[in-house]
This record gives sequence, C-alpha cells and structure tokens, in this order.
Amino acid sequence: MGLFDRLKEGLAKTRKGFIEKIESVLMHGTIDEEVVNELEEILITSDIGVYATAEIVNSLKDKIKKGEVKDSVSAKEFLKKEMTALLGSSSPVVLFGEKPFVILTVGVNGVGKTTTIGKLASRLRSEGHSVLLGASDTFRAAAIEQLEILAERSGASIVKHQSGSDPAAVAYDAIESAKHKKIDIVIIDTAGRLHTKSPLMEELKKVKRVVQKSLPHAPQEVLLVVDATTGQNALR
Repeated sequence: MGLFDRLKEGLAKTRKGFIEKIESVLMHGTIDEEVVNELEEILITSDIGVYATAEIVNSLKDKIKKGEVKDSVSAKEFLKKEMTALLGSSSPVVLFGEKPFVILTVGVNGVGKTTTIGKLASRLRSEGHSVLLGASDTFRAAAIEQLEILAERSGASIVKHQSGSDPAAVAYDAIESAKHKKIDIVIIDTAGRLHTKSPLMEELKKVKRVVQKSLPHAPQEVLLVVDATTGQNALR
C-alpha cells in the first residue's frame, strides 16, 4: 500500500470513528441533557476545541429549547450544518496595503510548505492575481526544482538562486522583481526549522529584515503551515 493510500485509509478511520461516536449517542432517539453532555464530551475529546464545542453545544441547547431539534435525526442534521458553518465558506483573498502583497511561509520540516504555496498560487491566479514565488528554501535538496514545477503549473513567476545561497538575498530579489514587473503577490518559501534552533530562527529574522529594506511593511502576511494531525496543540 502506497503512502497516499495509507493516509486516505487513516483519515477514513478517523472520520468513521468520530461519526460512530456521535451516532451511538443519538441512537437513543430522545435528546435530553444527558445526551447533550455526552455530545459535548465527544466534541472535546475529538479535538474540536473548547470554544468551538461551547458554541455548538450552546446553539444546540437553544434549538432544543425552541423545539427545532426534537430527536436524533434533527440533532444529527443540526450538528452537520453547524460544523460545516464553523469551517467557513471559500471567499476571495482580500489584499491590503501597497503592492506587492508579500506572504512569508514558515513551518517545521516536512509539513508541506512548498506544496501549500503551489496550491495558494494556483488559487490566487484563478482569482486574477499575478503571482511571483521566491525560492528562499535554498537548503533542502530539490526544493528549488519543486517550486519551479509548481510555478509553471500555476502560471506564476519565480525568482531563484543557486542551492546554498543566502535565503534573505533571494527574498529581496523576489520583491524587487515583483515591484519592477508590478506583480500583485509575492509568496516566499523558506526552509523548515524548529523554534528551538536559534541559528535558523535568526536566519528567518534576517529574511524579514532584508525584505523590509525593499518593502517597509512586508511581509503583510506570515503563513504558518502545520501538520493537521497536530490538532489544537498547533495553536499553543
């Protein structure tokens, strides 16, 4: 079984486990205080988050009080709609400040920063924005080549140096090129690093300082890419 097949199977098990827990509580038919408390426990232990859980449960109690949720069927439908609403709908990216709008991507090794950049570039291009990618991950093997492929697929431009070059210099040249070409958005890729590695964190600070020499208010957005399986711990 390949990597993606194993990942797909793992996600299916997670989804199935969560749904089965919900259904096992709702199978009693009636929705009383005990059922609501059990649902609250399932949401919290499933890492939905305390605040999101409180919002869902309070809304459920309100619906029960109004008579809009009376049984397991209406309760299940309510939970489906409520959790979908919490995820939010897809909306166009709103840019602010002077152009180019600079997005700096950061995160630990192997979480998918470069892949995320490719998806984001494709999304932004589909919304009509011009995009330039800065290949500031000059450390990881084939990182520059991967970004080149993603740039080509998404229709974005790219600024790159040789492997092992100064990441800050790449970021600076990327913004200068974007200013010259009047490009809307610059997305800067960076090498993976742990927050405990002081030299690498200093390197990241240098990237920001150098970027601001070209564009004082940049980066307008710092995108922290994390592994979804980290759950709520990623926010701490």
